[in-house]
Amino acid sequence: DYFYFVLDSLLKDGYIDGIKLIKAWGGDIINISGMQSITITSAGIHFLKENSTMRQTLEWLRDNAVSLPGMVTTILSLL
Repeated sequence: DYFYFVLDSLLKDGYIDGIKLIKAWGGDIINISGMQSITITSAGIHFLKENSTMRQTLEWLRDNAVSLPGMVTTILSLL
């Protein structure tokens, strides 16, 4: 159910294309057609590049010159 919700949201927001969500009476999604031809749109690519939490985390780590061994040492020292 959550997977269908996510796909429905991505499709409605224009981040993906090429699939059709098949809905039952009442609006519940019961199947997906076209998964083999799903594509990410330019808006979806832009969203991933500009709004990705992982990208923001990576940039924070780079900007703050934090190394993985340094993070592990810091975390272990707090335990």
